[in-house]
Amino acid sequence: MRDASVKIHHWLYPLSWLYGIGVCLRNKLFDWGWLRSKSFDIPVICVGNLAVGGTGKTPHTEYLIRLLQNEGINVAALSRGYKRKSKGYILATAESSAGKIGDEPYQIKSKFPDIRVAVDEDRCHGIEQLLKLKNPAVDAVLLDDAFQHRRVKAGLNILLTDFHRLLCDDVLLPAGRLREPAGGKNRAQIVIVTKCPDNIKPIDFNIITKRLHHVFWADKDGEHYLNVSGQVGFPYFGQLILDCINRTENAMTQAHALKAAELCVKAQMLARKVK
Repeated sequence: MRDASVKIHHWLYPLSWLYGIGVCLRNKLFDWGWLRSKSFDIPVICVGNLAVGGTGKTPHTEYLIRLLQNEGINVAALSRGYKRKSKGYILATAESSAGKIGDEPYQIKSKFPDIRVAVDEDRCHGIEQLLKLKNPAVDAVLLDDAFQHRRVKAGLNILLTDFHRLLCDDVLLPAGRLREPAGGKNRAQIVIVTKCPDNIKPIDFNIITKRLHHVFWADKDGEHYLNVSGQVGFPYFGQLILDCINRTENAMTQAHALKAAELCVKAQMLARKVK
C-alpha cells in the first residue's frame, strides 16, 4: 500500500507509462546482453538510488572512503560531475573549482585531498583513465550516483532509499521521482534506508523490511542489517506471539503493550451502541 504522504502527480501517469516502456526496454537489452556491460580487474563499488533528488549518496560515498582508507586501500572516487561547466574526463586537483568538477566531487576532494577524485560522463572511460595512474596505483573505485549507468558492471551495488519516500511508495517520472521501476532494486546487493528518525520504532523496521526484503538502515547508532527473505509477514506479529509465550519484549515493550490494552478497555467503556 502506497504511503499517502508521498505526492504523486496522477495526471502525468500516461507520460510515466511511456517513459517506463523506454527504461524497461533499455534494461532488458542489458539483461539480454544486446547492450554490453564492462567489468574491471579491480573492485568497483557503485552507490546510487532509483529516485531523483537527495538520498545521501555523497555522505555514504565519504563513509566508504574512510572505511577503505582505514584498511590501507588506495581508493578513487568517480562521478559524472552534475551541473559542472566542463566536459569529459577531469582528474581533480587542489585548484579545481566546483564549477569545473561539480559540487559533490569538489566536496569529496576538499574532505579527502589525498585520494584521486575524477569526473566523467562516461564511467567506463573514467575508470580506464584512473587505472592508468601510478605511484600509487588505484586499488578500488567508488562510483557516486551510477546505478543507472549500466555500461559499467560494478562488483557491488549499494542502493539508497529515503525513509520518508521509500522506493516502493514512488512511481516513475514525471508522475513520481523514480528513474526506473522499483524492481530495479533487485540489481543491488545492498539496500540502505537513509534519513531514519532517531526514535524509529520496531514496528517501522518490520514494515520496511517486509516491503523491501533485504534492508540496511542507518540511524544515530550506526548502520544495521536485517535479512527477512522468506519471512514476509512474520517478523512483527510472529514475534509478538513469541513475546506472549516467552515473556520477552522484542516486538514491543510490556509497557507499550499494557498501554495499548488500557486504551482498548477505555475505548470499550466509552463506546455507545448504535442502533
